[in-house]
Amino acid sequence: MPTGLLLGSASLLALAVAAPFLASPIAKTDVLLTEVPEGTVKFVMTGDSLNHILMSYKGRHLNDPQDRTIFDPSIPEWEVISHGQNRDKEFDKRFLLFRMTGTYWVGIPPWRSVKKYHFRWNERRIGKGGQEEVWSRPDREYGDPEHTNIMYVSSFPYEFILDGAETEDGFPTRVWCQVVLRVTNPYKAMFDTENWLQVVSAAVNGIVKDYVGHETFDNLRSELKKGEEGQTSADSHAFSKQVCELTHGLPDDPVGEVDKYKKGLLGRFGVTLDFATIQDIAPGGMHAGEYEKALAQGFLADKEAEAIAKRGRANAGAELDMGRARAKSEALMGTAQAWALRSRLRVLKDAGKLGELLVQTDAMKADGPGKTIVWANNPFLRQAGITENILEAANIKTPEDLERFIREMMKKEEVA
Repeated sequence: MPTGLLLGSASLLALAVAAPFLASPIAKTDVLLTEVPEGTVKFVMTGDSLNHILMSYKGRHLNDPQDRTIFDPSIPEWEVISHGQNRDKEFDKRFLLFRMTGTYWVGIPPWRSVKKYHFRWNERRIGKGGQEEVWSRPDREYGDPEHTNIMYVSSFPYEFILDGAETEDGFPTRVWCQVVLRVTNPYKAMFDTENWLQVVSAAVNGIVKDYVGHETFDNLRSELKKGEEGQTSADSHAFSKQVCELTHGLPDDPVGEVDKYKKGLLGRFGVTLDFATIQDIAPGGMHAGEYEKALAQGFLADKEAEAIAKRGRANAGAELDMGRARAKSEALMGTAQAWALRSRLRVLKDAGKLGELLVQTDAMKADGPGKTIVWANNPFLRQAGITENILEAANIKTPEDLERFIREMMKKEEVA
């Protein structure tokens, strides 16, 4: 084999071996090759004109007018079309090496280049204090942090902020609204308007302003609190539906029957809105700080009043419980006393005259021990013919002695 041919074959082999290792570093520079993140597109330019669009999005392909094997003339050029997850290879026309390395061919510079354009958006992130915050950012930095080289075609949440919208009760507000949307025609979004996101923001803010203007500030805050607690309401569903209807119709659309690809955000700017929510509402306008302070003071006053009311309810409940317990105790004591009295009366009744005498002696005893009581007119004593000598003989000097004597006699009778 000639030396030149041998060297050429070796060079091609070395290039083939090195290519997979070189492809990715080269693609990151967007020179010759590029990488396209999943769910995004890149625009390949010839000078200032579009050459073609590259997309990486499983289950979907672009309606590419340059590829007549897949182009559908009934659908706008560069529309994102779904073909299912199992047919990706049919629509991926890259060389095997590019598919293996996950790269895409751009072209020879300087005639071909990847478009870098000015674009910023708002989104939510977790801040340093662990709290959610809204921040404005580009996707990628090239020295100038406000430029990017991709466009999202998968669903992506964007934050829109409207300041100064007045509520029904004249309260100026600052509203944070989140809209999940998809770019469904990247060509229209990029080239049919200066900034497609500003167009969407203006349309959405019109809905937000109308929504805020038909509610009081307290009602809006109440609806927001429901959302934070995981609840839903008819108002939130209605708001999302009204925002999403912008997909198929805008206030300045042509009147009459118009093809869906020529009206609304979908037809005119290649954007589809999936759903929308109000994320936060705060005082806005020139005096926002004063309103915030007043709201904070009102909030603290409400909390203090609520705490006082709670303590009052607790005290009232405790007093009520104590009253119920005391009443129940007294009722139980009364019942016990009643049962004891019934038993005592039944015994005294059965004892006859001795029972009457026992009651009288108990009454004298209750008057206080250690007293001498004259009981000369006791009918029982008269009937029994008991004299003072007999009393002395029985060692009966006080009512207590008499009670003891009677009880002993009654016991003897019971034994007998």
